[in-house]
This record gives sequence, C-alpha cells and structure tokens, in this order.
Amino acid sequence: MECISFLHNVMPFSSLPKVTLIQVCSKMNLKKYSQHSYVFKKGETSHNRLYLVYKGLAEVVVSTENQDIGVSYRKPGDLFGETVFLSRSTYPASVKAVEDLFCFILDKDTFEDLCMKHPCFAKHFNHILSERMRSVYQELVMSQSYELPGLELNLFRNPLKDMMVSPVAICYENEKVQRVADIMKSRNISSVVVLNEDDRHIGIIAERDMVAKCLVSCTPPNNWPSAKEVMNSHPIELSPDDSFHQGLLAMIKNKCKHILITEENELRGIVSMGDLVKFRSMGAFSVIDEIENQDSLMGLKGLGPQVDNVLKALVSEKAPPVEICELITEYKDRITRKVIELCEQEMVREGLGFPPVDYCWVTMGSGGRKEQLLTMDQNNGIIFDNVYSEKQGYVNDYFLRLAGKIVKGLEDIEYAKFRGKIVANDPRWCLSSSRWELRVKKWSEGLDPQDVVYITTFLDFRPVYGRKILADNLKKISMDVLSKPQLLNLMVGEELKGEIPTKLFKRLITDTKKALELEINLKTQACVHVVNCIRILSLKEGILETSTLKRLQQLMKKGVVPKEDAEYIEAAYQSLIVFRLKSNLDQLKVGKEPDNLINTRNLSRMQYLALKEALIAVSQLQSYIKSNFSS
Repeated sequence: MECISFLHNVMPFSSLPKVTLIQVCSKMNLKKYSQHSYVFKKGETSHNRLYLVYKGLAEVVVSTENQDIGVSYRKPGDLFGETVFLSRSTYPASVKAVEDLFCFILDKDTFEDLCMKHPCFAKHFNHILSERMRSVYQELVMSQSYELPGLELNLFRNPLKDMMVSPVAICYENEKVQRVADIMKSRNISSVVVLNEDDRHIGIIAERDMVAKCLVSCTPPNNWPSAKEVMNSHPIELSPDDSFHQGLLAMIKNKCKHILITEENELRGIVSMGDLVKFRSMGAFSVIDEIENQDSLMGLKGLGPQVDNVLKALVSEKAPPVEICELITEYKDRITRKVIELCEQEMVREGLGFPPVDYCWVTMGSGGRKEQLLTMDQNNGIIFDNVYSEKQGYVNDYFLRLAGKIVKGLEDIEYAKFRGKIVANDPRWCLSSSRWELRVKKWSEGLDPQDVVYITTFLDFRPVYGRKILADNLKKISMDVLSKPQLLNLMVGEELKGEIPTKLFKRLITDTKKALELEINLKTQACVHVVNCIRILSLKEGILETSTLKRLQQLMKKGVVPKEDAEYIEAAYQSLIVFRLKSNLDQLKVGKEPDNLINTRNLSRMQYLALKEALIAVSQLQSYIKSNFSS
C-alpha cells in the first residue's frame, strides 16, 4: 500500500488507474544504495531501467580530469536514468547516493506495457520513445542492402550540387525571345533562366516554350514576344543538397526537364534531365519513354520488371522509403494513364466514340495515398459530369464499358490484381458527381459497420486521369459529410477490432536465442493501423491530404499531434515500410508473389528490435485514438 500511495502522487504514475498502480507496484523492485555508492557510472551501457527516488538523495556527477563535479540532485519523486532508458547507449554522467538512497526500479517490459495501454503515461516519456525510434529506424535503413548483379549503380542519394551546371545561362525579362534563341544556339543548351531588373530569377524558358509560343505560329523572329511573355513563371526549385532521387521524382511528377538549384532564394545552378541521365547509367528515364511510346497493352506488360529494377536500386542505395513509394507511384500512374488512353482509343475503334462527358479516373487505397509497393490490388473508380436524365442510361453504360476495359487492361499487363469489390467497372464505383454525393450521404446516415471498409478506402482517393476538378469537388463534399462524430466513432470501433501483435515481443532475443517462430502480416497487422488512425484524425480536422505522412505533418502543424509524437510515429511507419520492401523483394527474388508476411525467425537482432519498437509505436497510436474518441 505504501508503494501505491507514493506513486499516486508522482507524475506520470498519478495518471494511471488504481488497479494499474497495484499491478505496477507488484512488478517494481525497491533497491537500497548505500551512501557514496554509485547507481551507475558514466560510460556504462544502459541498464534498461528507470529509477524513481523513494527516499534519500541522489547526485548527478560529471567527471573531469581532476575531480567529480555535482551538477544536479534527484530527490524523492524524481526520475533519473531516462536519457538512455531502453537504449543501447552509455550513460553520459554518473549518479551516486549522497545519503542512503532507496529507489523503485521500473523494468523495460512493464514500461512498454504502460506506454501501449496508457497514452497519458507515455506522453511523459515521448522524448525517450521518439529518440529511440528514430535511432533504430536510421540503423535499420543503413543496414538494408539488395544485390543487383550486372546493374551499374551510382548513388541515388548523391546531392544535386554534384551534377548541376553553374553558372547558369540567363536573360532579362524584357529581352526578345530571339535573343534567347541566340543564347541557346551559341551555347548548345536547351534552357535559359529569366531574371528581373533586380537580378532575381523569375522563370525559365525551355526549347519547347519557344516552339509552342513562337515557331508554331510562324511569327517572324523580329516580332517574337519578350522573355517574360514566353517563360514558365513557376519552375521547379530544389536545394543543392537535395538528392538525385528527389530530382528524379520532381521531374517525373511535374513532367519537366529542368530544375533550378537555389539556396536562400539565390540561383546556384540548373539540372536538366540530360544531366541526370549522364550522371548514372540506370534506365530510370528510359522507363518513362517506353511507357509513353507504347501503342498496345502487350507493350506495357514487359515494363513491370524495369520498374521493379528501379525500386531495387533505390532500396540498395538506401533511399528514404517514402520517396521510394512516391517514385514508384509516379511510374504506376503513368502506366495507368497510358492504359486509359489505349482503352479510350479502343472504344473509338469499336464505334462507341469518345467519352460523352468529362470524367475523372481516381485511385483509392494505397494507390491514393501514394504508398504503393511492388504489388497492389485494384481500388479505383470513375466520377463523370452530371447529365440530363434522358442521357443518364447511355452515359452510365459508356463509362462502365470503358471501365471494364481499363480494369481488365491493368490486370492483363500484371500491373494490379482484380481481387476486391472496389473497382470502376462496378456500378457502385462508376457514378456521376451528383450520384457520388448521394452515396456519400447515404454512408453518413446509414452508419453501417459493413460500409466502413468502403468509406476508409474511398477517403484515400486521388485523381489520376481526366478532369481533376470533379475529384476535388467530391473530396471537399465528402470531408464535410463524413466527419460527423457518430461516423468517426464507428470508424474508431472498427479500427480497435484489429489487435497489434505486441504481446509476442515480450522478451528480447540475444545472440544465443532465436526469435519466436512468428509470421506477421506487415500490411494488415501493422501498417493499416497507422493509416487508419491518422486518417481518422485527419478526417476530424478536415485535412484533404491522402498520404499518411503528409496527413501526419498537417496534424502536427495544427497542434493535434505534438512534434515529438509525430516524429515517433513517422519513424515507426517508415521502419515498417522498409520491412515490407525488403520482404517483397526477397520473395520476388525466389519467384514468389509478395504477400507482406515476415517471419521473426529470419530477422537479425537489430531487425527484431526495430520491428518491436515500431509495433509499440503503432500500439500507442491506437491507444491514443481509443482514449480520444467516445465508444
């Protein structure tokens, strides 16, 4: 009883229910340290214990060459040892007993259990959890490797400053484009940066800008417009320290061939697509060209292995996992758009004509979140413009037929499996704007648990092809309609039905012990819980982003999730993606279809620890959701 009454007045234990305090006290040891003895000394490896002073006085001591200097004291109710708690670091200072010292000692397993079940308790130690997760994540990323025989690799993470051209060819905004053409010709370059009268860069002129705005119109050179009238006033800008793969992603995503390299708004150089191609021999850009140049579905089928090779190279070179997913998503979006274009052409050849009204093809689920890996199920839909009732049947039939061709085409080229029920050739997922709105309202009013899987997949939708405004409008309406408290609580209830397998990690393995023989589905037992929890919080806050980590960043900016918590969750989620990438690539290597399963028996000690830490973070996030929404 003395332990319980003591903890009841000490933060963060005071936030725990009495029944939990009783359990904690049964597991805490009370240890005596005699006067002048040391609890631990500077340089010792962490004891993996948290110390709570019960009686007496402890002194934190820093050693110099000549003497020990006391820098602070720990009195009854104070914690110490937390700076390296649960890590493999060494103590930065010593702690010794000024007088006879009695400490309650909290072990690692009890601490982790409290953190998973009681967010208020965990919040007090967020700096420990966040630092530990970030450290483990960095170690995990740097330990990954993937052998690519016969493929010459340069570092994807090399900075753009290593390949940029400097100084940059320039012109001024009032100069005639004829002058710009002369600069390009004399220097054998394909772009010129435009400056204003203050010598600040305000745009860029590329060869295609001149062709589109001057040559096509057959205007005589002496009548060509000024540089300001022709330039692209929104060029892509990156910093000198941004990496090759960031530049690659920017070019693919924005369909541009030049990036300005700037630092504190000062122009430092320029990088062209040609510069990136010269820098490495990998066919990252050739894949794009091959996608764009295909005129049949069969031609697209052979591109899958090339995209996989890009992914393997990125993993081998330790690129950040989220950037890997974004780059792979850009490739797959291009493939999807090409399939749609080919299917539209087929509709015309069959005498069915072009689309009768504007429409937008949207992808949902992991594709919508830009979190695709090697394989994915099809989750897609069509939003088409409203039409008069007499044309409704014809328009519905047209888009269902088109969707059928696209869905089959994507499966035929082995891009995505047709497994689920959320596909555009299903009438429920191929609707006019007004009928989409009615369906969303029905979800909101029905509060049917069976609809939750549809709602959560739908909320991640993102436009891939067609008229983007149709998707944007539906997104805004959906966020308003689906953010009602009753529906949020329903989504929370469904999320909490999924148990995170942390109980299976109750003991650490050592070099002489094997991990438990356990298979974990990294997608359904881990990643999906982060996705669901962050989606619920984002829906409540009206955040339109679909990417899990971008949603998390927005939640942090709004103050919904503290910075340390956000960093903790981000490191855990990225660790899980690293595990999924490696697992998928390993399975592909032996001819198996990736299934997101990982067996702890095959993990190294460091990997085992990283997976355990990530699952603890996911469990804590789930507990936070549970405590912040009524049941």
